[in-house]
Amino acid sequence: MWNEDQTEARLARTGDIQKFTLKSEGEFAYVVPNVNQCAGCHATNHTTKKIVPIGPRLRHLTSLENMRLETIPQNFAVNARWDDESANLDTRARAYLDINCSHCHNKVGPADTSGLHLEPETPLGPYLGICKTPIAAGTGTGNRKHGIVPGKPDDSIFTYRMASTNPAEMMPELGRSLSHKEGVALIQEWIESLEGQCSG
Repeated sequence: MWNEDQTEARLARTGDIQKFTLKSEGEFAYVVPNVNQCAGCHATNHTTKKIVPIGPRLRHLTSLENMRLETIPQNFAVNARWDDESANLDTRARAYLDINCSHCHNKVGPADTSGLHLEPETPLGPYLGICKTPIAAGTGTGNRKHGIVPGKPDDSIFTYRMASTNPAEMMPELGRSLSHKEGVALIQEWIESLEGQCSG
């Protein structure tokens, strides 16, 4: 936790609740995870359980414009900017899910048992959440049957959990107290654009 002057930080093993104010949202309470909850996100490999920093990867920091200007291998993976409306909707949505969700939702991450892999290379299908039934979402489903129902964001668990601020339902489960409205809108638009239908 940082002191009031923001000059020194100390480890708060028990976590904390901090009050903040955003111009767009007003006052809100941010729950600082306790030391045991840190592994929920920072142990990015469920097998080794090694605690590592999480945050942007190189593919999130290298824009398509920079790819043309710098000597970076042509096959180097680059994410679109999620808020660049001139970019392809699918690549924007996949980039958003990658930077916000894939450190847990991957084959070896803390959410490996969910069967949901949100890296950019995951093909369209159940591993990406399309027509996938939940494994351990509990009340987080909002009585919805599938992670993503193509063409129907209001019937999809993804958008329900992203929009919720209820700790028992929201995703991610830790590290936020507000819903990112622009991100929710992007994923809603993306799901709306998907074709197909789920059985059952």
